[in-house]
Amino acid sequence: MIRPYGDHRTLIMVIDGLGHGQKAKEATDTLRELVETAQVMPLTQLLLWCHERMRRTRGAAVAALVLDSIRKTVTYSGVGNISLYHAPIDGGQVSAKRMVSGILGYRSVQPQERVILYGEGDRFLFHTDGLNGGVSVISRLWHELPIRMARKAVEQFANRVDDALVLVVQTGNGVPDISEEMWKAPLEE
Repeated sequence: MIRPYGDHRTLIMVIDGLGHGQKAKEATDTLRELVETAQVMPLTQLLLWCHERMRRTRGAAVAALVLDSIRKTVTYSGVGNISLYHAPIDGGQVSAKRMVSGILGYRSVQPQERVILYGEGDRFLFHTDGLNGGVSVISRLWHELPIRMARKAVEQFANRVDDALVLVVQTGNGVPDISEEMWKAPLEE
């Protein structure tokens, strides 16, 4: 999900409801609705606020970042097994950004917030646990356009057992370019 988050800032979040089926969808939908209606607050505070209001759900993994287009900073945080990578446009090394263990809405969580600088043209890639790989695998795709990068990541690395979502954010002047690709696992009987 993507929403404006105060002046010159954009909130980008990837949500993966725990498990499969209707209960996973309910957890995802609940978190999305909470975030869409929440006031602007620090990212860790937003996650904790949502955590308390999701207790009736099965819970979800979440990774979020706030792009500040004036300060050229990214603030990121998350809970669970969603991966986030940063690839600098200047050819620097692709780096994985850590989330804390846990399930939002289920157990006690202590999200941590990190802030990094970014350059115009840097990319960020989120993916859920339905995608196999790591930095070495993802690094093979950075030369692709964002939409092709998302599509190829799903085509080549989805584990075909769990839903896979890939979201690529390319920074630029003002609003970021965002490409998303998803593979849905067949429902279990």
